Amino acid sequence: MVKRWLVRLLLLCVACALLSVAGLAALFWVHSRDLPSLEPLLTYDPPQVSRVLAQDGSVVGEYFTERRTVIPRESMPRTLLDAVVAAEDASFYQHEGLNFFRLMTALVRNVLSMRITQGGSTISQQVIKNVLLVDEARVSRKAKEMILVWKVEQELTKDEILSIYLNQIYYGNGCYGVAEAAYYYFGKAVHELSLAQLAYLAGAPQRPNAHALNRHPQQAKKRQQYVLRRMMEEQFITQKQWEKADAAPLSYTPPKNRRLNAPYVTAHIRDLVKPLAGPDASLQDGLVIQTGIDPFLQDAANEAMRNGLLALNRHFGYAPLHLYLNQSAREVWKRKIKRARELRPFDTEKLFAFSAETEAAQGKEVWETKPVPLDHGRIGLAFVTAIDDENGTVTVDLGERAGVLSWKDMGWLRPWGPAKKTKPYSKPSEAFTLHNVVMVRLPDGVEDSRTVKEDNPVRLVVEQPPAVQGALVALDVDSHEIRALVGGANYDLSTFNRAILAKRQPGSSFKPITYLTALAQGKATAATLLDDSPVVYWNGNNPWKPRNYDGKFRGLVRLRTALALSLNIPVIRMMQELTPQAVIEQARSLGIESSLTANLTLALGSGEVTVMEMARAYAVMASGGLDKAPVWVTSIKQTTGKVLFRDEVKPKRVLDENLAYIMTNLMQSVVEQGTGRAAARKLKRPLAGKTGTSSKYKDGWFVGYSPRLLCAVWVGFDEGLSMGHLSSTKTALPIWIDFMAQALRDQPVEDFTPTKGVSFQAIDRDTGVSSNFLDPKAIREVFLDGTGPNIAFLKKEESKTDAASEGEPNGETRTPTQDNTEPPTPNDAPPQPDDQAPQEESR
Repeated sequence: MVKRWLVRLLLLCVACALLSVAGLAALFWVHSRDLPSLEPLLTYDPPQVSRVLAQDGSVVGEYFTERRTVIPRESMPRTLLDAVVAAEDASFYQHEGLNFFRLMTALVRNVLSMRITQGGSTISQQVIKNVLLVDEARVSRKAKEMILVWKVEQELTKDEILSIYLNQIYYGNGCYGVAEAAYYYFGKAVHELSLAQLAYLAGAPQRPNAHALNRHPQQAKKRQQYVLRRMMEEQFITQKQWEKADAAPLSYTPPKNRRLNAPYVTAHIRDLVKPLAGPDASLQDGLVIQTGIDPFLQDAANEAMRNGLLALNRHFGYAPLHLYLNQSAREVWKRKIKRARELRPFDTEKLFAFSAETEAAQGKEVWETKPVPLDHGRIGLAFVTAIDDENGTVTVDLGERAGVLSWKDMGWLRPWGPAKKTKPYSKPSEAFTLHNVVMVRLPDGVEDSRTVKEDNPVRLVVEQPPAVQGALVALDVDSHEIRALVGGANYDLSTFNRAILAKRQPGSSFKPITYLTALAQGKATAATLLDDSPVVYWNGNNPWKPRNYDGKFRGLVRLRTALALSLNIPVIRMMQELTPQAVIEQARSLGIESSLTANLTLALGSGEVTVMEMARAYAVMASGGLDKAPVWVTSIKQTTGKVLFRDEVKPKRVLDENLAYIMTNLMQSVVEQGTGRAAARKLKRPLAGKTGTSSKYKDGWFVGYSPRLLCAVWVGFDEGLSMGHLSSTKTALPIWIDFMAQALRDQPVEDFTPTKGVSFQAIDRDTGVSSNFLDPKAIREVFLDGTGPNIAFLKKEESKTDAASEGEPNGETRTPTQDNTEPPTPNDAPPQPDDQAPQEESR
């Protein structure tokens, strides 16, 4: 009886085995019909990160779908390969792709635990899963893995499989492949890492997020210790090596040369890759894109723009966030603030892009990253917990500690009003509301909130979201390479690149182009007397009576004085003499491509141009008459080192070098004695440039340069609002000075070198006629060789009969405008002149 049941049981087992084999065979047959090609493995070419490099090789931008850099097997230390094998697949070099014992062990453990606690995949299987079967369902993938693994083992060597694994696997924090992981976590190349660091990288992929060194250092250390122990057990390292590596500190040390500080530059370069490198170039090919960006200058530009716009925003009044935290939301704030990240300057919307009274009240996650203590220049968020009008203080909650705002630091607070000053607030309760969210920062002189004792509230000052925008372009005078560029207040809030896309009226910064046209046509010299007397231009029955900023008229003034003081009447008369079309043609030769309307208002900058166009135009004068499109990219290379593009365009001459020098010399007077003289006081070195303020104070400009560096700055509202009687000396010029002060801080003082075709002669400061240096009224002026002082001046012949018949006072000239364009209002605010023109000796 027992024997019969044993036979039956044996037959049942055999039948089950046969059925299992048949089922497995059927399963393998079904899944073997649509196996993927091995080509992606045999010609391994995954997406790689392309990087934008600054002059010094530091990284200022990255493009990637998967942040990966493929490195060859030869660049991987043997120790790394041993560590991976010890941690992931000890019999890797012995099996044929499958480890049946490991599979059965993992199966038993998973069945007993009723969940997946251990994987049985070999390194070969993981490579197939991550490269060939990414989107497959689990059962289908396992079947295909077992079929493909044998084929893969036949086609590739073990080291080739291991190399693909290390280039493909995910390491957390957006890093794919060991090269990116080494760079991200330790700031080094793989071959530069220690045994302790390599052991961490070998073990991290098991649970990349849980073992991320920057987030979970304790778990990372435990995983590293496990790998080191396995390496010793497998005799890859000695006990002494194990002890030394185990005792070595394991710390997150991000790369020092990774400075993603030029987002507007890298965003534009993305669109330039194919036009420059060819249609086959791809940002997923791991391209190395070299630029002329100077990281120090880019940081200086970012800081100058930030500080300038913050100060300007204060001038317009206080615009609060209008975010109120109810009781529930405040509790969420207090619970989650320990995971809150600091704001980058101006970055309020991104951090606070939730409804404080709905999502927060429902208990949703508000903060997602770790806190960073407030340090100099950073802006944080707090909410108001108490307002004390009697003592003039506002207490705020930073989450981990309290802060205090003092009314004595808030004298600038008044209702928002950019076009017209409003009445200042008289007490804190007028400006702040209990439980309202405010932007705060440390006051000047305090570098870090951690220096404040824990039991003391942190002294803070209030800030506000940005309203006014700005753009800055810095070019190398000789190469025309872009050294720094800022396209707005904050790229995270607005990706619109105002440096190259926004077309705004340049105001008086366009005047040098008109004067250059006169010099080029031989119709004027630096000493030519221009007429600064009242004039009326008629458009039908509509009169236009242009005036200077201060409403004064100075009679006959030299061209240098007219430019330095940014007088409007003389340049309009000159435009009339030259014709607007001639000036437009000159602007075209300097690289200005935007449409310009041919009428007399163009003399006051009524056209619309970009910041980059103005930088390029001034760069022609700064570089001695040579023009070249601003250089964004100097070279593009593949990971193999093959050069796809190299900038080899030579500058072309579009302006006589002597005229370029004379214009530079003239614009030195703008800085030394004219509307830009604040720059001379601050920087104390030879500089040339021009201010510009557009109609109704909508735009502020300063474009200027030293012998080696040029910078153009624009400030204004995107909506075209008036900045309330603030000329460029209060808007753009301070940003320009702040940037150039940093840029030139450690540079030697250089003067502009006169060209061989110019000479300096003595002239009378009042009449512009030839003089000698013994005359107390003589000054030194620059001329083209072969020309000299004269008493010519540009003034239309008056028609007394016409003026009288029209009843114009004082015999003002009446000249029709050339189209129906609305003329602009006066431009820059020049300094109040003395009775005589200021001493302006050329250098």
